[in-house]
Amino acid sequence: MNIGDYIARRSYDFVYGKDGYCFPTCLKIILSYYGLKYEIGEIAKHLSIIEIQDAKTDEEIGAKVSPGDFTALLDNLCTNLKGEYIPVSFIQEDIFPELIQNLIVENCHIICGYSYGALFDQKPKLRIGHTSLIVSANGLTITIMNPGPINAGVLDVDAFKLYYSMKVRSGGLWVIREKMQFTSASVISR
Repeated sequence: MNIGDYIARRSYDFVYGKDGYCFPTCLKIILSYYGLKYEIGEIAKHLSIIEIQDAKTDEEIGAKVSPGDFTALLDNLCTNLKGEYIPVSFIQEDIFPELIQNLIVENCHIICGYSYGALFDQKPKLRIGHTSLIVSANGLTITIMNPGPINAGVLDVDAFKLYYSMKVRSGGLWVIREKMQFTSASVISR
């Protein structure tokens, strides 16, 4: 089985998000994949979200998700998923496409935090943070599901441009996996 064959089998239902709610929208898409039905507002109430009209700067808009908040959020919403945050500063540029492919092959769900303006060539929006769900990777092309509201949909982006966009915003990857299910039989058989 090659990576493309594996990735093609996973599909997400698209959910359109509103300004400042891209992270909870991405998380809703992942939870729906497991049959868990949450409204975006239910997820958002576990996060600190600053709406556009309340923000003093572009950098303040949206959800602020610390690694601890992310873990607690998953624990509150779903007991069979665990998450980790990988800051872009921990990722080498030259292995970024391979890292994404490996995470997908490992059946991980990946939310990517980046500069909206850097990825979509909109300099006035350079400091606006945004998140999208990574749905596939093929060589140097990464397919994202952007919840919008602008440029919403499934889009192919250059892997290194996405990496650069993450660097501009000091973003990273929120990686979600199923928790391991240990039984006495699996422990004994080791």
